[in-house]
Amino acid sequence: MRKPVRRTVKYAALIGVPALVFSGLGGVPPSVDAVPVHATPVVQSTVAPFRSAVPTSSASPAVENSADIPLGDDAVPLVYINNLPGHGIDSGTTDQTSEPSALPSQIPTTVVDGAIVSYRGPANHRVVALTFDDGYSPAALRKIFNTLVANKVVATFFVNGVYLSRAPSLWKQVAAAGFPVGNHTYSHVDIRHLTASQLAKELDLTAKAWHRITGTSLIPYFRPPYGYNSASADALVAADGYPNIVLWSNSVADTTADTTVATGTAAALRSGPGGIVLLHVGPALTPELLQGVIDGFRARGFGFVTIPELLGK
Repeated sequence: MRKPVRRTVKYAALIGVPALVFSGLGGVPPSVDAVPVHATPVVQSTVAPFRSAVPTSSASPAVENSADIPLGDDAVPLVYINNLPGHGIDSGTTDQTSEPSALPSQIPTTVVDGAIVSYRGPANHRVVALTFDDGYSPAALRKIFNTLVANKVVATFFVNGVYLSRAPSLWKQVAAAGFPVGNHTYSHVDIRHLTASQLAKELDLTAKAWHRITGTSLIPYFRPPYGYNSASADALVAADGYPNIVLWSNSVADTTADTTVATGTAAALRSGPGGIVLLHVGPALTPELLQGVIDGFRARGFGFVTIPELLGK
């Protein structure tokens, strides 16, 4: 087997303002058209308004019944998720706020055997992408979803398939609202230690679970659990239909015990233009700080985009 060759490249900046830039004036999330169960490299970029079934206020939507939430509002993850550094990723301590002109206007990217690994977007527009991983707490998901909808903010989710059965009705609302959802493996496992068949199964189980619940497909974007990846694993993920490997530039460290609303919000707001902010659907802290993160970015003149919009792929 040919040894993967790692090379660093820079992709051209987005041409013009992204199709959907959210600011204090509000806006709507993009639509995600249904595609085959396995992700494809083609992402629709059209924009559609909120669908009528989606609430326009912060009122809690009618979602899952008690059978959908076997562990209740205090659901815990199957694995304890630490906030681990790697790949130049930090907890919001080095990516300081700068004016767009002070930052590169290309996407720092690594390409290996068809896998495109990105940890931020172009810095030529004052936008950030909020991303939410996992999905082990239906209560947190409900609050996060309501806050995003009420504020007309788009975001991208990376879900573990094992958690989808805890709130299928709510995940259907997430899909119906047009929020892009990518793959995060089925069981939140370190992909560096999986065989090719094991990794393919992790991705396929999540894709099939998502399609069964929502009738739509995951976008062809993948986030490795813990941010752990390797050249060989990235190539396998790309071959399985997820050529876009998404890391992050800033983390709110919401899975760390000593993080508070104040410190988590401050870490998120250190992101500069083109930043990718890591949050989680699980910790009770995350929905508590989300409104402050949104307000803080908007106060600084930032808008919000999805990962497909930010990376332009």
